[in-house]
Amino acid sequence: MTTRWLSPDEQRAWRAYIAASLLLEDTIDRQLQQEAGMPHLYYSILANLSETPERRLRMTELAEGLKITRPRLTYAVARLEKDGLVRRESCPWDKRGSVAVLTDEGM
Repeated sequence: MTTRWLSPDEQRAWRAYIAASLLLEDTIDRQLQQEAGMPHLYYSILANLSETPERRLRMTELAEGLKITRPRLTYAVARLEKDGLVRRESCPWDKRGSVAVLTDEGM
């Protein structure tokens, strides 16, 4: 099987898309940092938890939904936990896992 490379026009479109995506992410991150004192990832964690039943979600599922690694999520949740916005609980159905819970303050 031969790999088909992008044509020059497709390559320009791809690079423009990547540049625009990075610029948008950076702009959102900066705005959230200024207005809410938190990066986009932290806001995304809070938003995801706010939309789940009982405002709780298993950490593994949350990481998968956000398309981030579990260690990165663990670090972010620890920071949110320190600020009282999220708390962690043991997972009742899997003793190896934990659940992130959005606090009233985080809501």
